[in-house]
Amino acid sequence: MNVTQKHTVALISKEAIILLLYMAMSAMVLNVFMQTRSLEEGSPSFGLTPMLDGTAKRPFVYRQLVPITVNFLVSLIPQEQHQAYVHYHLDRFHLKQIYFERAKYPNTNKGKELWTPTYSLKFHLVYLIMFASLLACMYCMRWLLSEVFKETDSFYALAPLVFMALLPLSFVTGNFFYDFPELFFLTILLLTAMKGWYSTWILLLPLAVLNKESNLLVPLLYFSVIIGSLGVWRNRIFLGLSIVISSIVYFYIKMLYQDNPGSTVVFRLSKNIDFWLNPKNYLLWSDFYAPLIPFPRGLNVAWIALIISTMFLAWKSKPTVIKWLFGTALLINVPLLVLFCHADEMRNLSFLFIPTFLLMSHSLRYLLFPHRETAPNNLPV
Repeated sequence: MNVTQKHTVALISKEAIILLLYMAMSAMVLNVFMQTRSLEEGSPSFGLTPMLDGTAKRPFVYRQLVPITVNFLVSLIPQEQHQAYVHYHLDRFHLKQIYFERAKYPNTNKGKELWTPTYSLKFHLVYLIMFASLLACMYCMRWLLSEVFKETDSFYALAPLVFMALLPLSFVTGNFFYDFPELFFLTILLLTAMKGWYSTWILLLPLAVLNKESNLLVPLLYFSVIIGSLGVWRNRIFLGLSIVISSIVYFYIKMLYQDNPGSTVVFRLSKNIDFWLNPKNYLLWSDFYAPLIPFPRGLNVAWIALIISTMFLAWKSKPTVIKWLFGTALLINVPLLVLFCHADEMRNLSFLFIPTFLLMSHSLRYLLFPHRETAPNNLPV
């Protein structure tokens, strides 16, 4: 075996191991998610059935990317074959027995969801879409790190595992099926912006908005990255088109479901002020991963102190563009959390997840390998 062949075998082995680790971590995160509140089945406001058939309350019903995808895929299988397909291909995985109705909503006819063959198909597809989103997100994170720091260090291949291992700490009262696709879109949109691939935004940004309407703010969120590419007229055109198409998607979905109960946003400012003025809420713990094993919840002061102290290590050597990205995300996301989100649901700080991941990855590399150069050569510091 020559040197080239040995290098190829080593590369294949490395990528196979990374794939296995990424799949294992994605499966772990998905399992914790499903064990928490599953797909919120049983809720008349945002349960799986009303979300899929478009009868959920606003603003939840606006998140239509996964429902449209799932309903389309199920329509490809003739109705009369659903029962046989589920029996031969899906029942052996026991998702109904393991996860169904984990949210424990009151057993009333109003929110009752029946496990029919068609429902089973849709449940399994949503489950697989969430897993695929997590797995794809990890690869995008790996690629993003190599793009930001201009290195292919093996540490950066493992850094997404650290982020994903801690992601369940954001499952304060469960998540929704659109949260993992949102994380994927936030990652790949930043990656393509850094590479200047704005032609892809024409496809990605409207899909991100269709998945969750708040992603209409992504161009503003990533402005510190985008501004460096706007000297090219073609980039301006592609970026402008993506924003226009995304706005059309948002207003169309909003108009389509204008008669649904609920409202465009849910104001929670007064309740949130009461929550955050209570000192006890800064000392909360929860057993996210396993019963009786405590982990810090929400804005637990010990958890936040650890994050901040780690994130600001070697601050001067961090790329300026990433520091600006974090600051922008902070200015956008914190007011949204206080005004519209429920108490300390950290999943609602999703705009901060990727900037924090980049800063923390840089800090962890600095801690683990202090003698290596941590600042990229061709980005401002």
